[in-house]
Amino acid sequence: MVWGASFGRLARQGIPRRGLVVGVGASVTAASSWLISGTPVRLEEAATTSIAVANPDACDFDVYLETPTADDLPTLLREFQAGKEVWPWIWTQPNVDGPHDVYVLPEHAMDESSSLTAIQTFRINNPGRNVMLVIPDPAVLDSVPKELLDHCGVVQSNIALLNHRHKILMLEDERVVCFDRLTIL
Repeated sequence: MVWGASFGRLARQGIPRRGLVVGVGASVTAASSWLISGTPVRLEEAATTSIAVANPDACDFDVYLETPTADDLPTLLREFQAGKEVWPWIWTQPNVDGPHDVYVLPEHAMDESSSLTAIQTFRINNPGRNVMLVIPDPAVLDSVPKELLDHCGVVQSNIALLNHRHKILMLEDERVVCFDRLTIL
């Protein structure tokens, strides 16, 4: 599963961006390789890896928005696709690996609900699609079946901004996520 994420020019050279801290902040689980603290890690082997970007420096970016609005998100994406370094950073973008389906789970624990079963069935029946779960509370993570977690990107955060017209949202941890389909449970 490829999410089209970028930590910028430094990450493409295998050097983590200044401010990348491991062990605090939003949890990320996905089936792809990442450079964390200078060591390549396959995230499906690492289970859940926590990362946070501490105090991004505006000087590190071509386009830096301290307090973006939902209307700024398409501009950030265009600038990023034009090769510029942007903040907030683009976490997912349209790519050749398939459409992105984002599910935002509720802020309370879920039983083996029909919603989770439907997401799992959708994922199994649509292997060419990228599926991301946005989980606002770590307690909710315990209610999600492991079989589903093994095949989805998982981000512990919540929606801060939503531009439904352009199908872009920003999470509270300032990751920008492009989607083809958004489902809020």
